[in-house]
Amino acid sequence: MEQEKLISHTPGESVTQNRNKYLGGSDLPALFNVSPFKDCFTLAREKAGVIPAAFKGNEYTRYGQLLEPQIRDYINSIYELKFKENTNINEELGLRSNCDGLDKEAGLLLEIKTNAGDKTTYEDVYDYVLQMQMYMFQFNVEKGYLVQYKRPENFWSGLNYETQYTDDYFNQEFDPERISVMEIKRDDKLIQEILSKAEKFWNDVERLKENPEMTEEEFYFGDNLVEYNDTINKLSVLEKELNRLSEMEKEAKTQREILYGLMEKVGVKTIVTDALMITKVNPTTTKTIDSKKLKEEMPEIAEQYTKVSNKKGYVKITVRADKNVVEEVKEEIISKTNINDSKKSALAALGL
Repeated sequence: MEQEKLISHTPGESVTQNRNKYLGGSDLPALFNVSPFKDCFTLAREKAGVIPAAFKGNEYTRYGQLLEPQIRDYINSIYELKFKENTNINEELGLRSNCDGLDKEAGLLLEIKTNAGDKTTYEDVYDYVLQMQMYMFQFNVEKGYLVQYKRPENFWSGLNYETQYTDDYFNQEFDPERISVMEIKRDDKLIQEILSKAEKFWNDVERLKENPEMTEEEFYFGDNLVEYNDTINKLSVLEKELNRLSEMEKEAKTQREILYGLMEKVGVKTIVTDALMITKVNPTTTKTIDSKKLKEEMPEIAEQYTKVSNKKGYVKITVRADKNVVEEVKEEIISKTNINDSKKSALAALGL
């Protein structure tokens, strides 16, 4: 995209103006479905005007707004830079970047976050990285500084933000010891992914405007909805049966343990019935390497013999089963099995 199509605005412009017309940096975690607060479907419904944008700010966002100028001034003085707030809008792509700082001469971007101070790796700050990549695209720079400021526990003295939101409720004392800086380089591959998702997103928003009652499944799967529904229907049956078999396996394990104890008690090693041949296997010992201890005491050797393997992606399914499934399995086992008196006593002792 040619950079002259990006429209620059002054920092004083309200960041909430025409919010539904653009994807902002703070929207990207939801666009990528990595936000703990909002998913892409909810974001699209907001942009389509189907539902109102629920978040109006809180004590955490307000604290960030109050500390941001002090943090920016500190970074400017320490690194001898000239970061200033800036905004860029791409009307064609529907993107708006409100960056915390841009130094055009240095070709650098600044992103400031006030948080709990627990984000120390690239994976931890991935939601921030998404924002910065879009900003680097719109401002045409090659790298940026992600500055995190660890919030003090007493950053806000109020109890209810809706009524106690004025500046005097906030601890605005600046402590440079709470600063950490990460350099984030431009990633053109990730930028292309952002642009591709953004283009699809605005098409989906138009679909939502035409059909405000659209379900989440219709939104995400679109032309693949028939295949999705067919797969879900099959999985619903299969996963419930697998869950039932899992409960049966647990019950079978319990019965094996009971039988082991009975055979141990009477000194029998092998039993043959009409349906089963049962052999009691005595306890054994095995030798394994304590990988945790090895990594702690000899990390170089552990690294030398560490094998990296590719793991195929998968879907994790949790069966929302009837609470009576376990009891039904137990009743079925009891009704179909000829249990002698001693086994019945053992079952009763376990509450079965």
